[in-house]
Amino acid sequence: MQELRRVLRRGYVGPGDLVPGAVGWWGLRAYSKANIGLPIVRMIRASDSLQQDFCARPDGMVDFTAIDSFAIGTTAKYVTWYDQSGNGHNLTQGTNGNRPNYTNTVIGRRKGCSALFVAANSHSLSAASVAATSQPYTISSVVQSNLTSSQDILSESVAGNGVGMFFSANKFFMLAGTNSNSTNTGFTNNTPYALQFTFNGASSHMNINGVNSTMSANPGAGTTGGTMRLALAVFLGAFDGYIPEVGLWNGDTCGSGIGANQQNFWGF
Repeated sequence: MQELRRVLRRGYVGPGDLVPGAVGWWGLRAYSKANIGLPIVRMIRASDSLQQDFCARPDGMVDFTAIDSFAIGTTAKYVTWYDQSGNGHNLTQGTNGNRPNYTNTVIGRRKGCSALFVAANSHSLSAASVAATSQPYTISSVVQSNLTSSQDILSESVAGNGVGMFFSANKFFMLAGTNSNSTNTGFTNNTPYALQFTFNGASSHMNINGVNSTMSANPGAGTTGGTMRLALAVFLGAFDGYIPEVGLWNGDTCGSGIGANQQNFWGF
């Protein structure tokens, strides 16, 4: 409650307030002040398969107290993460067994809820035809993995011409076209990360928790516009852990403050 009061006093600032015009943005908090009070996720509960939308609170967080009441005595899963950019690219999952779990697990110091993706159950969300116009474009995400194995975070594949962000060999990777590169930044499981991956040919770069990381090679000219898949095994393996937000922007947004905004909001 004290955290809510502090946020209300200073006013909520979301990624979309820093950089408007995202191609698509999804998550468990409001993309911008304009999304406060609007539906941002759809849930389903196990007891009777009832589905219901839930909105962002004034502090930006999804109304997890309302979700707790909705799921009292049972469990809940995420059916849809609405595209808060207004472009209609909703991330959704039609198969109940593959829907990510609602959980009260804390990411960083943020009390509330998160989305647990279980690799063994192929938990994932997807949206068709999510396309940036051309390079440069930036994929942004907050993740916390339970494993150190190879895992896809976000991926698109257009006729074999892929774009993605993933973990492998305890490092972060970005894939564009048929080329991938890694960072010299080690990855640790059960640790939250704010990731900003800008795809721009030889000028591509990654920002991890506010630090630009040296890359092993430059990726190719990967194309967006296929089905965007969150946490599904497309190139390496299914993701196992927590993903509370993800977005796609045209342009290089690494220096925009989005990463710092993510770390400040989630508390790490």
